[in-house]
Amino acid sequence: MSLIFHSEFQEKRIFELFYRAGNELTRAAQGAGIGLALVHELVHAHRGEVLAVRRNPGLAINITFPITPIH
Repeated sequence: MSLIFHSEFQEKRIFELFYRAGNELTRAAQGAGIGLALVHELVHAHRGEVLAVRRNPGLAINITFPITPIH
């Protein structure tokens, strides 16, 4: 997934429900802005962590989960 953001403000909002970065009038891709919000909630429900990491160009989404021993 490659996301291009124009400001840190946009980066901080990407995990909000229904948030879509960019201009609605010039957007080529359709969507409702649910995907990353859903990922964020599911990962946190499993005690994981989701981080947005700035790349050039775009943004990477890193997901980590704790490893717990099976009893």
